[in-house]
Order: sequence, then C-alpha cells, then structure tokens
Amino acid sequence: MQWENVIADAYTQRLKRDRENSMETKVFEISERVENIAGRISETQSSKDIVHHLDRRMDSMEEKISSILQFLNAERNRKLLNKTEKNKEIPAVTFRHKSY
Repeated sequence: MQWENVIADAYTQRLKRDRENSMETKVFEISERVENIAGRISETQSSKDIVHHLDRRMDSMEEKISSILQFLNAERNRKLLNKTEKNKEIPAVTFRHKSY
C-alpha cells in the first residue's frame, strides 16, 4: 500500500506540475501576443502620425500651388490686357488752331 500511495502521489504531483507548466506556457504565449499587438498598435499610431504629417504638407503644398496659379493667371491677364491696349488703334491727335 505504501508504494501505491507514492505512485499516486507522484502521479498527482506530475499532473499538478503539468497544469502549472501549461498555464505558465499559456500566460507566456498570451503575454507575447499582447506585446505583439501593442507593437502593432504603436506602429499603426506612428503610421497615422506620418500620414497626418504628410496630409498637412500636402495641404500646404496645395495652398502654395494655388497661390502660384493665381499669380500666374493675374500676370497672364495683365499681359493680355497690355497687349490688347497696344494693339488698339491710337486715334490721331489733331491740332486745331483757333483763328481769331
């Protein structure tokens, strides 16, 4: 009977150790997964920051391009106006001499 108790005790000890190891393994795996997810979230946040920064730069560039286009259009219109004014016929200036 004593050997049966030792064997039963050893068996229950082994089961207990296996469960602990199994739980430790599961906790470790879950911990690794959580760290992996946290890393991905951090990368995603970093990507969002980069995208936000790029969006702001694009907006700034669009504003500058718009300003340049407005300036170019104004210059083009000014040149067209000058060209049409030059092409207009200048009326002959006549000098009228009053006779007294």
